[in-house]
Amino acid sequence: MKLFRGMVGIFIIFATAFFGSTATYANTSCVNIFNAEQQNFKAKALLPEAAFVLSDTYKRLKNKTYGSQEFDLLRGDYPRMSEEDAVALFGYTSYLHKDLNRNLASKKYDPFYRQVLVYINSALSYLPVVIKEKLYRGMRNADVEQLSKIAIGEEFVFNEFKSTSQSIQIAKMFASEKDDMSHVMEFINTKSYNLSRYSAIPEELEYLVKPGSRFKLIDIQINDNGPILYKTKKYIVEMVAD
Repeated sequence: MKLFRGMVGIFIIFATAFFGSTATYANTSCVNIFNAEQQNFKAKALLPEAAFVLSDTYKRLKNKTYGSQEFDLLRGDYPRMSEEDAVALFGYTSYLHKDLNRNLASKKYDPFYRQVLVYINSALSYLPVVIKEKLYRGMRNADVEQLSKIAIGEEFVFNEFKSTSQSIQIAKMFASEKDDMSHVMEFINTKSYNLSRYSAIPEELEYLVKPGSRFKLIDIQINDNGPILYKTKKYIVEMVAD
């Protein structure tokens, strides 16, 4: 199977980089990672968590127990997209994003994640780029830390993917609460990819912003929602033209 061969290739790339040889590694049952009954859990320590997220995503999709409707829409809309690319992109919308973005933000670029990034970028090459007037992101602690060091009018770059939503209310659900405030990022005139039709969680209305995107901090606003609800600290950023 094409996806199986491709993912085994990823595992071997990672093993070669980390252990220097694939001789012992290739003989373990982790090459059968898509078969739940044959998983070698001892080998799990040899692979990034993301490898198992992808394998679990693949198995669930094939068994029609998880996200198969959205995945089938993706394959149907873009029949020339490879199965590897489609699984990687769908996996990103479920759990893969955490591990992948942590690695991209750290600039470590481990071989496994480089290959996953290739798959996701390849999948995105089939989707149209859309420019949205406004998108929103609930800021996690890493986002808050990064933007708190940026002055208004200053440009900066995100090294990792940024998931955003059309809805500020949805974004607030993911926002860190710090200093009695929810922190939200508002993206202005931003190039992105509409994943809401293909996402594992379509109700999030997700638009994806690619790594390396350059922005300028336009303003910081604090909105008082009253004595019961937390205030919202909103960082307004605008994409800088290439």
